[in-house]
Amino acid sequence: MNITDLDPMRPPNLRQVFVANAILKEYRKLNEKFVGRAIETRYKSLTLPRHQLTIGQRSYQYYASKYFNQMPNNIKQLVSDKGIKEKVKVFVRCLKI
Repeated sequence: MNITDLDPMRPPNLRQVFVANAILKEYRKLNEKFVGRAIETRYKSLTLPRHQLTIGQRSYQYYASKYFNQMPNNIKQLVSDKGIKEKVKVFVRCLKI
C-alpha cells in the first residue's frame, strides 16, 4: 500500500501544522485586510511584513501572510468560523512544504 501526499489518513508534518496554526491565529486580521482591498487591483495579495533578519521570517505573522496569499479567494473571503478551520487544514495539507 503506497501512501501519497494527499492521503487523508496520512498525518500532517510539523511544518504543515505550524502553517495551519499560523493562518488560523492571524486569519481575522488578514481577512479584514484582504476584504478591504479594491477589487480592480491586479493582484489581490497582501504585502509581507519586512524583516531584516531570517529569524523574523519564521514568525507566525510572516508565515500566515505568506500562505494566506497562496490560498484561493473563496477561502480568503470566508466570514463565518464554521468552515474556516477545516478548509485551511485541507489547503495546507495540499501544499508541498
